[in-house]
Amino acid sequence: MGIIIGVLAFLLVGGGIFSGILYSRQQAAAMRERQLKAISQKYEELKKLYDILFLTDDQPEVPALLNKALLGFARDMRKLDPKSPERHQLVEQHSHLDAGFSEGSLRPRGERLVNSDNALTSLLSSYAVIVQKLQRFKVRGMIATHQYEEYALHLRKLSLDTEVSSHLAFAEIMIGNSERLKAEGHLKHARECLKKTSLEIPDKAERIRELTDRIKNLENEIAQRRQAAAAPDSTSADAPSNPSGNAAQNQ
Repeated sequence: MGIIIGVLAFLLVGGGIFSGILYSRQQAAAMRERQLKAISQKYEELKKLYDILFLTDDQPEVPALLNKALLGFARDMRKLDPKSPERHQLVEQHSHLDAGFSEGSLRPRGERLVNSDNALTSLLSSYAVIVQKLQRFKVRGMIATHQYEEYALHLRKLSLDTEVSSHLAFAEIMIGNSERLKAEGHLKHARECLKKTSLEIPDKAERIRELTDRIKNLENEIAQRRQAAAAPDSTSADAPSNPSGNAAQNQ
């Protein structure tokens, strides 16, 4: 009887220990999944910003910095999921990009123009978010204060240049489509961007004058077209005003 009780006690204790171990492992796996999900989300958000900046920037410093942050996320995910080939491949991918930036063999594409107002708004918003990311990097000690100020100034200039050049391109398209009022609006927007900016632009005054001249020329064209459209038909203007009286005189 005592043996049976001992065996039962052993089984109960063993079962409790096994259940505890199993529960701990489940909890650890669940925590690991939550960590992976959180890091993956941060990675995807930053990757979108990196892709945008690599496409539109013409300097490598900030894209290279964003790639380093992405490499850190990739390594964290690989550490949590070491058996995943995709995690290892992601680390290799960003390591390769990091080497390209360091060696100077990899440079962003520098495409400044966008094809719509909505796309431009989205792009400028992305630049603002990147500046916020850089500020967090500074707080965490990833970059020095002077680096943050340098990179933030670069992004502000990039944002201004992109906005002005895009509106000028939009204006040319509108003129080609004979939509002069819309073209005038884009030119005025470009001029206002230059007027309001606090950035130092060497040829700022000259560019504003040129835009003002273009706007005046467009306004004159619009006014002339309106006058031409409102003018009465020349034939009807020369016709007799009293045809019955003329007929009586002819009799």
